[in-house]
Parts: sequence; C-alpha cells; structure tokens
Amino acid sequence: MQILIDKLLINFETRGENKNIILLHGWGDNLKVFQNIIPELAKKFKVFALDLPGFGLSSLPPRPFSVFDYAEILKKFLDKLELNRAILVGHSFGGRIAIKFAAQFPNLIEKLILVDSAGIKPPKTPKKRFYLFLAKLGKIFFSFPFLKRFKEKARKKLYERIGEHDYEKAGKLKETFLKIINEDLQKFAQQIKAPTLIIWGENDKETPLSDGRLLNKLISNSKFIILENTGHYSFIDQKEKFLEEVERFLEYK
Repeated sequence: MQILIDKLLINFETRGENKNIILLHGWGDNLKVFQNIIPELAKKFKVFALDLPGFGLSSLPPRPFSVFDYAEILKKFLDKLELNRAILVGHSFGGRIAIKFAAQFPNLIEKLILVDSAGIKPPKTPKKRFYLFLAKLGKIFFSFPFLKRFKEKARKKLYERIGEHDYEKAGKLKETFLKIINEDLQKFAQQIKAPTLIIWGENDKETPLSDGRLLNKLISNSKFIILENTGHYSFIDQKEKFLEEVERFLEYK
C-alpha cells in the first residue's frame, strides 16, 4: 500500500487487528527485513511496517533529512491513517526515529521497543578527532574550483577511516546520513515517559552493548534484555526469543 505525505510516496504494509504496532527498519534496509516477525505479531496486533523515505519503495527526501524530519513524517503517517496511539518498534536507525518521536510526541506513544538502537554518539577518540580536524580543513581546501572534483572521493576515504562504512553506501542519502549520525539523542532518551523495552544482541558490533545499557539508564521506565548469541539483527538471529520478550512486554499492563 502507498500513501502521499508532504509530496512523498510512503510505501507500507499492514496486517492484523487490535492495538497498532509500527515497525521502523534500520539504515539501508526496508520493511522486508521484518517479514519473519510480522505474521507472528499480526496474530495479536495490527502491524504496520514502513519503507522510510529514501528506502525500499518510498520516495527520496527532497532535501537532506534530520532525525526530526523522519519523526515528523511518522507523525503525519499516524494522522493520515487516523491512528490515535501506537506501539513503536525501532531497529538501529529506526530506533533513532522512535526515540525522537517518543520524546516529542508522547501522547501518540503507548509503548516503545528499541532493538539494537542507534542514537548514542560515540566519544571522539584522538584518532577520530584528528580525522574530523582534517575534514574541517578539507572544506576550505576543496572549496577551490580546481579541487572541487576531488571532494567527494576525499570525503569517502575520510569516513572509511573513521569507521562510517555506511557513508559510501548511502548514495543520494549521503547528506542525510551525515546529519543523522552527527546527532546524539541522549537528551531525548531522558525525556521518554512511555514504558520501554530495550532488546540488544549480545555480539552486536554495529551498536555496542554499552549503548543499550546507557539507554536503559537514560529512559526511566525501561527494561533491558540481552539476547545471547545474536548480533545487530537480534530479532532475526533469535526470532522466537525476541517475540517471546516482546509479547510478554506488550501484554503486561
């Protein structure tokens, strides 16, 4: 199914009845990443899975989007479908959106589930500080007309050096990617009032366990679950255990 929001075509799937659950995928993914858990969740809930703007079959953003821009699109999605309240499930980048949304639109959130969520900006190591200093110099250096054509190649190499491998895969979303990874959402996590379940893969290399523990401390009404022998896609690696924890959390009054 598709709807138009702010001239953007938003692709989504829905299944089931009862309370609304909205699934938000990670960077570079689309709604199909949830295909193994949607049928199970739809037995008890009305599930909505979105292709976020720029991913899957949804339109590209007309300009570089921030996390707030994505949260605004989500709010308008709820408004357009006349969904008064929803349970949000955000994986990785989708977790960023869920954190921002829950903090800024608390009346629209019933419960929140963060899965291997992004949103905690890592501390700047001396190496990273050095490369970011080079990036600032590069803005001046590559502003000269005869050097502009080398700017993107240099930028790509720089982000590879500091471990941001998704930058080179971002395509037309490169500027959006930069806006998103440079925002630390800790202050928004502290504002969340909704009951929150935080699920993390024991061996997650993309978003470390320490991020999950920190979110657990920042979100006052939260529970932290570690799924053993799982990575960044813990909901796929241990589907049954994941669904068990989610259903227990959602059934608890």
